[in-house]
Amino acid sequence: MGIVLTLDAFRDLGAEEEEVVPPFARWDPIDFIPGSFRFTDDYGTSRAELIAAGNYDGVYLEPFSKWPNLDEGGAINFEARYFPLAGFSSRGAVRYTRRLDDGRWEPARLEHMLAFGALFPEEQLKQRIVGLGSVAMSGGDLLVPILSGSPETPSRRRFFGLSVTPAIASWRRISTTIWDGVWNYEYQALMVRSLAQ
Repeated sequence: MGIVLTLDAFRDLGAEEEEVVPPFARWDPIDFIPGSFRFTDDYGTSRAELIAAGNYDGVYLEPFSKWPNLDEGGAINFEARYFPLAGFSSRGAVRYTRRLDDGRWEPARLEHMLAFGALFPEEQLKQRIVGLGSVAMSGGDLLVPILSGSPETPSRRRFFGLSVTPAIASWRRISTTIWDGVWNYEYQALMVRSLAQ
């Protein structure tokens, strides 16, 4: 079983990173990707129900099996945005995004990821979406949840129709990925803020 880190421990991890801005970003400030999504996260819904609602082709969340279901008073409305992770470490991204928009945004947790994946299934076919707000430890590795997938690939004909490459169906998965290291351009961090008054 995985060891689940508390949010306070997660924040401590973020505080360890001294280098916040990746080298290529020193002259151009990085901000959220334009556009946002709104969704409701019902904390009365079990994790199993959220996974079923996502209708994923693959699910691997074993390191989070001991992560308790959050109980934050029923349904809460959220706004979500993407933050481009390219060139950032996870710790650096967490610290950097705290400086944006008066610190009103926080990294998406597992429950946010499950609700987002169920409501916006096409998004993970465009890019890999990471939730840096939930961290588990398994086999010595720190892991975070990720929504990934691939769009349908149409069949292709070659050599005047004599050779056919079959179509590949689209697929969607929620699983885990390594926290450590530096992210590339394929990954976006999902950031959320509560719309509660």
